[in-house]
Amino acid sequence: MPAGLSFNATSMTVSGTPSFTGTQSFTVAASDLGGTVQQTFSVTSTAPAPTWTAGGALAAALLNAPYSEILPAANAADGETPVYAVVGSMPAGLSFNEATRTVSGAATFTGTASFIISATDAGGTVQQTFTITEHPASCSTSIPAKTVQPVSSLVSSNPVMLGNAYLLYISIGGAGGPQLSVDGGATWAVGGDLPAGSPLYLRLTSSASQGTSEVATLSDNCSWTVTTAITTPMAYTITSKTGQTAGSSVTSASISPVGYNAPTTISVSGQGNPKLQINGGALVTSATMFPGQSFTVTLTASSTSGGSNVATVNVGGMTGTFTVTTQ
Repeated sequence: MPAGLSFNATSMTVSGTPSFTGTQSFTVAASDLGGTVQQTFSVTSTAPAPTWTAGGALAAALLNAPYSEILPAANAADGETPVYAVVGSMPAGLSFNEATRTVSGAATFTGTASFIISATDAGGTVQQTFTITEHPASCSTSIPAKTVQPVSSLVSSNPVMLGNAYLLYISIGGAGGPQLSVDGGATWAVGGDLPAGSPLYLRLTSSASQGTSEVATLSDNCSWTVTTAITTPMAYTITSKTGQTAGSSVTSASISPVGYNAPTTISVSGQGNPKLQINGGALVTSATMFPGQSFTVTLTASSTSGGSNVATVNVGGMTGTFTVTTQ
């Protein structure tokens, strides 16, 4: 019997579920005392047409902004992969990739546009209508900048509320390899569908240079700025001291470096066992210094007349020297 079918000789019934396509033949014999006769029959089985239950509105697009949506797949009962095609034309600025079922481009239309896609396999063809609504690409929220960030670090934004009252495709571009997340940070990409009323999260890699900004721009024209910290102060001068008593302990004038905006390192090395004091604190050879603080250098003068001891101070990579000369 053809695949999936059986024959009941008592009721002369062919039944079952065909698992073949096309036409197959089978022969049935009828016998009595007078002999036997045979008869050939044929059954034609056609695959059902695919079904497509999902359709309707896709995520909204922003005018002249990048857009990308993958359409839901049609269901082929026989396991085939349907062939997809555009019926008619696509909305202005958008195209359809039949192999990936992706609608992409940059919308140049206004309002709501519809288009029809067909799915075809051996069983037939089904069509589905989809709609996309375009919204003006205008920023309606301010995204707080991130400042005083470490260099070459991955920086994340606070939750961003765009105020969209509809499912919206949003994308990001700019410096620092920016990405966005529409699912609370579970996944990161350059674009995605943001549900109505949901928070958006952004991230990028900060500049490798101090005091430098990287700017990311969303497809709704909102921007987010990440600026690195400045940990190297401007050049400073430590006034030398002369005519000092041999072997005495000598302390420099107080120095307040400027031009940096984040905690930085400070250290001292050199002759005369030099030490630092930050804002009058304990004597140390290294410490963390904060904007607005000051330091002094203390060292032991040379034990010889007219001798000089020199200490070098390094504040965030900017160095200065303190020289003490005996009388």
